[in-house]
Amino acid sequence: MTRKTARVLAAGVLAVAAAAAVGWGAYAYHDFTHWKPPPRGELIESSTSPDGKWLVRLYEVPWGGAAGGVDWWANATPSEGASEPRVIYYDDANQSDGLSPHVNWRSARIVVIDGREIDVVTGRYDFRYDGPRLLKVLLIVGPSWLVLVVGVALATWLWIGVGRRPRVKDAPASEARGG
Repeated sequence: MTRKTARVLAAGVLAVAAAAAVGWGAYAYHDFTHWKPPPRGELIESSTSPDGKWLVRLYEVPWGGAAGGVDWWANATPSEGASEPRVIYYDDANQSDGLSPHVNWRSARIVVIDGREIDVVTGRYDFRYDGPRLLKVLLIVGPSWLVLVVGVALATWLWIGVGRRPRVKDAPASEARGG
């Protein structure tokens, strides 16, 4: 393989590794950091705060067909004003006890859903950021860095190592003349 071919191949390997790492990392970043708008689901419970200022609606959203599961979303909406509902709770049936969660009010602003206290004004719960789930995020993002590092190593090896012919030291003049 010529040096020029090795360098072109190295540039290609580096480009593919970088594209794979960026694509994989972007997917993981977007999937685990952006709140998706709540999908349409079946309303399973609706509850008004003790002072009547907040309405929390809890939805069940099936996904994945026969092998799928259920997600639960809760929206909080102020009773006064035409404000958009605010997602305050997102959980997966696999992460909880598997039973449908219930809405209980601790105070005028604090709601308890599936044992988790949430302030309807400022709080939210998302199972994707809860303990072991964060490790799963790192396991998804981690390989993108591994792909990039392996790609850079392979590209460097191709750029520097392949195509370079080993140098042969000049033979002494007496050996060159055959004597």
